Amino acid sequence: MIHVQRSLARQFRAVLRKSVLAGSARSSPCHVVFRAGTDGLRIQAQGPTAGLEYHDPGAHDSEVVAIPVHALADFEGKGEGLVELSSDANGSLASWKDGVVPRTRRYENVALNDLPRMPTVPETMTELPPSFIEAMREAAATASTSRVRYAVDCIQLRGHDGKIIATDGRHLLVQSGFPLPWPDLLVPALPVFGCRDLPLDQPVQVGKSDNFLTMRMEPWTLHLAIDKDSRYPNVESIIPKASSTTIHLAQQDAEFLGKTLSSLPGNDEEYAPITLDVNGQVVVRARGEEQQQPTEVVLCHSTASGRAVRLTMNRRYLARALHLGFSEIRIGDPAMPVLCDSENRNYVWQGLPTEGAVRESPNALRILSDETNPRVTEPKRERKRSPMANDHAQANGVHESDSKTNGSGINALITEVETLKAQLRECYGRANQIGVAIKRQRKQAQVVQSTLLQLRQLQQVGA
Repeated sequence: MIHVQRSLARQFRAVLRKSVLAGSARSSPCHVVFRAGTDGLRIQAQGPTAGLEYHDPGAHDSEVVAIPVHALADFEGKGEGLVELSSDANGSLASWKDGVVPRTRRYENVALNDLPRMPTVPETMTELPPSFIEAMREAAATASTSRVRYAVDCIQLRGHDGKIIATDGRHLLVQSGFPLPWPDLLVPALPVFGCRDLPLDQPVQVGKSDNFLTMRMEPWTLHLAIDKDSRYPNVESIIPKASSTTIHLAQQDAEFLGKTLSSLPGNDEEYAPITLDVNGQVVVRARGEEQQQPTEVVLCHSTASGRAVRLTMNRRYLARALHLGFSEIRIGDPAMPVLCDSENRNYVWQGLPTEGAVRESPNALRILSDETNPRVTEPKRERKRSPMANDHAQANGVHESDSKTNGSGINALITEVETLKAQLRECYGRANQIGVAIKRQRKQAQVVQSTLLQLRQLQQVGA
């Protein structure tokens, strides 16, 4: 009989879903094998593109139990509770307690010889820093979830120049500085590298066999199938070689913009377009589908060098560049890709057609990125003063400068203005939320109308 903590079953299932199951077809059967022996307990699962093992050292009686992967969801839990696993001629049996209530579940037997064989750990393993796993996580977030011509659902590990490369055909991330002890190879881009249940703050052991790349982060071992037949795009030809405009983002502006981008109008539209306008100041501008008045974010502390430029892009790529910590954006021709680069990383993305650019407008709602108090301002309008009123004030010994320095009156006005600003910000946020809700309801109404029309047509056919 094998005893396993229910919390460990929960942890193994979480990692399994982002590794073996993430790289397998939903219809592919998968089993989890518990192997107890003199070297400890090993929990293993193997799929077409990835394998996973958890090793708990210690001496145990020799026993092997195989259960279907969905069984983990039956008895996983929190705390120190145990599940007992055993097998006989009738299948596998799991026994545990929910509080004080005993539970049992039986599963069909499976022949161990029918299950995929776990890969062998390579004899030679190389230690890489924790930054390698971080780089794999960012690469997996950049890669595609499907492929057409090239293997863009894979990560390219280039041993000849120590680079980790990922693209989905619309944006590209190149990370360098890793001494990879193997020739160039392709492995599946899996979300497991961002799993919180893995020890991501320790060095990782890596090694290569004929068919698998093995990564060991004790007590976990991950095997990634090597794709030997697919082709990967030539990314060197995508990276721009020169730029005519460079935006230098101040840290406070980058942080403010990262929090603001998703709140700007049009975030729920296809490609989530925004316009980046550089002409004396750096401005990000957006406008919703049914919005006449544009909204623009003025980055007060950022600067730009080079020629003026205006281009349209998917805001999610700009947000990704901010997330990656880039402080410079290099722009060539608006039709060419945008480049962010640092000492060991390049991030490139393709812009959107320039015809959709949102131009400046005197009626734009402006958001200023102030270091201490980001604020929304309406367009400035000049107030015309009445000469007769000014003459009357001076004739009575009251000068304009005197009225501006009236302490109590000015303080009251400032308080009223700040209150009005706060109310405007709140109204603007509520208006955006209402607009999004209205669009969703409209789409749902269109679906309902289309469905009713199809039903009427079917009824006519049946008649």
